[in-house]
Amino acid sequence: MTATKNSNGSIVVSEADHLAAKEREIRRTYPRVLKGTIRKETHGAHAGKITVVIKCATKGCGNTRRVATSDLFQVRYCPDCTRNLRNAKRREARADGKPTKKTKAHKAKAQKVKASKSRSPLGDGLPVPTGKARKVRKAPKVQPGDLQPGPIAHAATPEPVTVS
Repeated sequence: MTATKNSNGSIVVSEADHLAAKEREIRRTYPRVLKGTIRKETHGAHAGKITVVIKCATKGCGNTRRVATSDLFQVRYCPDCTRNLRNAKRREARADGKPTKKTKAHKAKAQKVKASKSRSPLGDGLPVPTGKARKVRKAPKVQPGDLQPGPIAHAATPEPVTVS
């Protein structure tokens, strides 16, 4: 790594050295990152981001995938394996009888259930209020001895007039 000082005395590191140091740091945390694949993207889907190439985590799959370093914590598989795993989870959920996506019919049924649960127990058909109730500020109670005449009260009373 070569570092130089600029005119104002601060240390400047080249971009290549900076990326190499960042790749070493990333590879310590994410061993599936392939060595020497780090680069700064200027265009495309990852424009303005630093990207690396990862090896798919599925056994027997040797595919690679370029991902942004900010996405490394959530990406483990190549696009094909990701699609296959997602579809397998959906098939499994369908076998268990769980809905995989909310359709219009599913949403309508959920609204109907929600509406029936939110009716008043009194049987008047009115909905039960939900959410937080507003707090109403009450005026402080005033005792008879608390009121003191102020300067405005004195200015409003006329002075007695004497006729001579």
